Amino acid sequence: MAKQLRVGIVGTRRGQVFLGALTGRPECEVVGLADRDPARLSEAMKLCPQARGYCELDALLAEERPDVVIVATDAPSHRDHAIQSMEAGADVLSEVPAAFTAQQHLDIVVAAARTGRRYSMAENCVHWGFIQTWQQMVAAGQLGEIAYAEAEYLHSLPDRHYVDAEGRYRTHEEAAADSTIKAVWRARFHPIQYLTHSLGPILWITDDRCVSVSCLATPAWRDPMCASPDLEAALFRTAAGRIIRIVCGFNVAYPAGHRFSLMGTRGTVKWDSFGEGQPRMWLEGNNLTGWATVPWSTERVDGPEEARRSGHGGADWYVAQEFVAALGRGDAPPLDVHRSMDLSLPGACAAISAERAGEAIPIPDTRDPAQVAAWLAKGYTEPWPIGRQERTGW
Repeated sequence: MAKQLRVGIVGTRRGQVFLGALTGRPECEVVGLADRDPARLSEAMKLCPQARGYCELDALLAEERPDVVIVATDAPSHRDHAIQSMEAGADVLSEVPAAFTAQQHLDIVVAAARTGRRYSMAENCVHWGFIQTWQQMVAAGQLGEIAYAEAEYLHSLPDRHYVDAEGRYRTHEEAAADSTIKAVWRARFHPIQYLTHSLGPILWITDDRCVSVSCLATPAWRDPMCASPDLEAALFRTAAGRIIRIVCGFNVAYPAGHRFSLMGTRGTVKWDSFGEGQPRMWLEGNNLTGWATVPWSTERVDGPEEARRSGHGGADWYVAQEFVAALGRGDAPPLDVHRSMDLSLPGACAAISAERAGEAIPIPDTRDPAQVAAWLAKGYTEPWPIGRQERTGW
């Protein structure tokens, strides 16, 4: 039997999803939970009474010496917590994005190579049912060569930009009148930096990577004080020559949801969660006079009931299961450190492009030290963080 893995989870708000996904796996034992918020930590420990609770990750690492750490803290902490965990001897599954700046992404790659630990980013959307179906269709050649793909992630968050000293959300107007109210991380970044739920599935389906990006940003009309653009649109060129368009916006008045489309030389597929119509498909030569509606959904049909009960259409369950199963076999996870960077690093490069009025920015392949060195030699100024001082409390 494979060695039992001692697992630590840092950040118990989002971390509870992974806690639930790992419950009952014989090769796993959750030994420690860490969170700076005592109430959140107490709630998580009720779900996992055998685990010990900690206020900081370093204490969990020193006392429990976990084999695996799941990083589920606020996004600005991902890079530091991942590297800290790898340096303590743990393999890492990190929430998205992997980091915010390109340099932070490269730091993770260097740390993984230096420590010999396995790193994976927890991109859940690649496990949606329709994404799995599209991957099979592309592999079978049903759509021909994918020439163009696009995805949108729009999510209006008008009152989730500022918090007071107790961590309660406050409005823009309250923050403008009270300097003790600080911005949270999502108010201080380029929205395109949070693109992995959109770009990730497309690259997963096509087995491709991005090599350059041009990105345009709107002004911060919704909240000039936080300075985060209302919406950004990025155009990527891939290694295979494809074009990918990604739109992300969190300050536009639009219901939360995603939209995807793949256009190939033999067919096109479309899916959206905005309630504007059913998923659609058109295959050339299949006697289709127009769009065919298809009952695709986020849920996968090949999973157990506990998967369907987990978040994001069951996708959260698969992320944790796949990672732990790979470690138990002694394998690299499917989204290893370089593939994780393929999905996340383009967002950091797109933010640089947005700051430079859409200038085309190369995206280095982290597998190639020469590309990385050449990219670093360009000396780009990286726009993170922006706007008003933030409060970090995980």
